[in-house]
Amino acid sequence: MNSKNNLQNSQFDISRFFEQAIQHHQAGQLEQAKKKYQEILDTNPQHADSSHLLGLVEYQYGNYMKAIEHIQQAVLISPKQPVFLNNLGNVLKEMGELDRSVQAYQQALEIAPDDAEIHNNLGVTLKEMGELDRSVQAYQQALEVAPDDAEIHNNLGVTLKEMGELDRSVQAYQQALEINPQYAEAHNNLGNVLKEMDQLDESIHAYQKALKINPQYVEVYNNL
Repeated sequence: MNSKNNLQNSQFDISRFFEQAIQHHQAGQLEQAKKKYQEILDTNPQHADSSHLLGLVEYQYGNYMKAIEHIQQAVLISPKQPVFLNNLGNVLKEMGELDRSVQAYQQALEIAPDDAEIHNNLGVTLKEMGELDRSVQAYQQALEVAPDDAEIHNNLGVTLKEMGELDRSVQAYQQALEINPQYAEAHNNLGNVLKEMDQLDESIHAYQKALKINPQYVEVYNNL
């Protein structure tokens, strides 16, 4: 009876500590969150969520190797959680480990093929690798799931511009701006493509819209 009560109390304490850790984390109190996650793992090393979130704390500190270690441990404990693999891919991308990042995103998509965020992250990484056709394919798959996501349309436009597909790039930016007319980055990117197409009046108009939204957008002044 006492043993059972102790187990129940232990489980209650872990749940309570985990809630407290998340509250600290969401409030930006990283050191307190880190301490709570570690205390949970000292009690229960198989607590995958704590291992994952401890990895994110280390990532926020810029300790990428420690972040990978903790997130990989979470994946080992609970291999069917796409969010773990997605965040593993994000950390690997920040480290410049692009091949491994792509592998993590692909593993995540095997579990969650309809996750637009993961498709988008894969597209960004593939673009950085120069795999432009595959990047476009990833963005298109993301848009099948989330057609009203302005950021994905914008990212697609960036890759299409790099491929020299200027008309399609313009269309992608215009779609992004139909969804979010206040998207300063998309206005700036549209201006860049129009300038490359020698449509200078339209280009200036796009830059002016970007500056109206964000007068501190230094890159736009450089492009004008």
